[in-house]
Amino acid sequence: MPLRSLLAIALLVLTCAVYAQVGHHEFVDWDDPIGILDNSALRATGPVDAVARAFTSTLNANWIPLTVLSLQASYAWHGLEPAGFLLTNVALHAASVLLLFFGLARLTR
Repeated sequence: MPLRSLLAIALLVLTCAVYAQVGHHEFVDWDDPIGILDNSALRATGPVDAVARAFTSTLNANWIPLTVLSLQASYAWHGLEPAGFLLTNVALHAASVLLLFFGLARLTR
């Protein structure tokens, strides 16, 4: 197996290991009530409504459509279960690590 693939697997395992315990966490009072519990944009009636809400709404005075889309996906898959939202974020972090690694590897050869 090429070194690049081994490094990518190691980065993926390390990322997941660091965040492995989040599956047991609860929502916190920092921004979860505004972003998740009281966010009407998460309760879309279909995919077109979800995208429209994500791109036309603000969250805590911020226009962050990709974040809202991510929250909508987590809500659709897991309801209001905290572990679902947190594990979706772990998956997004892991994907970002791999994208950065392979992007840098390709740019630097």
